[in-house]
Amino acid sequence: MDLAALQTLIGALTNDPSHDRYRVSNPDDIGTELDNVMNEWNVEAGILKDVVTLTTVDGTQTYNLSTLTGTIIRVERVTHKGLELRKIDKMYLDSMTGHDWSTDEGTPTHFYIEAEDPDVQQLVLYPIPQGEDAGANLKIE
Repeated sequence: MDLAALQTLIGALTNDPSHDRYRVSNPDDIGTELDNVMNEWNVEAGILKDVVTLTTVDGTQTYNLSTLTGTIIRVERVTHKGLELRKIDKMYLDSMTGHDWSTDEGTPTHFYIEAEDPDVQQLVLYPIPQGEDAGANLKIE
């Protein structure tokens, strides 16, 4: 969506298609006005870009994301001990491992998001972290 399309939508939503009630000295300034309120909008809507650091626990594979502040739209990147984890899905694990992967233990190398209920989103690590991984930073961006 470009600026002209956005201006048309704003005009339609405010029942002011010719922008008679709201004017800026230069029509290009509406982009600046939108930029100025974007952070405020994100805070009000609860949609935030944030970096959260959790601590891994020995034997704990699942970490609840629903308790974090804001609305999670997507997880861009996850690191464990500073190393990036690769995003996968359960179907990949089912087809590629050839065994019951849900009990595999070791240093996490992959993650997936479990979101069967939109209000309960969980980050699941694969394999399950063990003793040497306990207390390590799990950084979610």
